[in-house]
Amino acid sequence: MHDYVQKAMQTCAPGDQFLHCVLGLTSEMAEVHYATTEAGQREELGDLMWYVAIGADYVGFTLHELIDATTEDPRNGLFMIGQLANLMKRQIFYGKAPDLREVAELLSAIARGIREDCVEIGHAFDEILAENIAKLTRRYPEKFTQDLAVNR
Repeated sequence: MHDYVQKAMQTCAPGDQFLHCVLGLTSEMAEVHYATTEAGQREELGDLMWYVAIGADYVGFTLHELIDATTEDPRNGLFMIGQLANLMKRQIFYGKAPDLREVAELLSAIARGIREDCVEIGHAFDEILAENIAKLTRRYPEKFTQDLAVNR
């Protein structure tokens, strides 16, 4: 899905994209872990990818550019969420802006890890992305609004 980031950003709240990405990935990681049905797994994997898309937009990449941003990393992709949180912590508490290339590399590993998880449990990655956009389009038919987010 070549336009995934663009479509995802239509449903993104305004504000600090990096913070939204990091906090969203952190909270969704637990939801993926505790999903008990196939439909739940698919939805949560899509939600994780939505937060990756926010990060991709933050660093100026499409999803495919992001996935191809680095060579394969032997560490678990979801582990990289903690590394992103560390960059966010350093920005908030120490005033150190994150290096966008490092953010892109971490997001790349996360996206590849999610894609591999999809394949491992028998879900087509592109279908997960399409289902996620369809869900968000139903929720926010034109674009994100605070009212639709709060009253859903």
